[in-house]
Amino acid sequence: MHFTINQLIRKAVQLYFQDKREPIEVFTYENAMDFVDAFEKKGNFDIVLLDICMPGLLGTDIAAEMRKQKSRAEIVFLSTSEEFAVEAFAVRAAHYLVKPFTQEAFAQAMDRVMDSLRQRHSGKMVFRLVGGGIQVEEINAILYIESEGHIQKVYTADHSVLEMR
Repeated sequence: MHFTINQLIRKAVQLYFQDKREPIEVFTYENAMDFVDAFEKKGNFDIVLLDICMPGLLGTDIAAEMRKQKSRAEIVFLSTSEEFAVEAFAVRAAHYLVKPFTQEAFAQAMDRVMDSLRQRHSGKMVFRLVGGGIQVEEINAILYIESEGHIQKVYTADHSVLEMR
């Protein structure tokens, strides 16, 4: 059985998201120019997995152009060498994986990317705490709010309880 790199990466993505409740849409491009064309038309990718060495273009060149066009996509580079790591992070890459990579390494990279996306898309609330001070919490980290008299208790995903008036 023969697999292309695109198939292996697609399989890693499918394995990563199989138990998650994230709605995803995966696009695969056979060459750099097909991706560049799609990016120019869509321009709204959340996550981009880029190989460093592609015929005609380097993944770092594509990423630099994406950043020039104000793309906020989370970029994960894939390479057979660590040689381009400095250039990758110069274009604000989220991660750099050396091939062949394990599913565990891929999952760690994707966890970092997903955390970053969640923070970017999460609203925040400011709470004035009993006893003084304020605290900012991400809305999606709030489990529930309980009100008793003039005190409200905010229960968060990290098991903390904030009290406010």
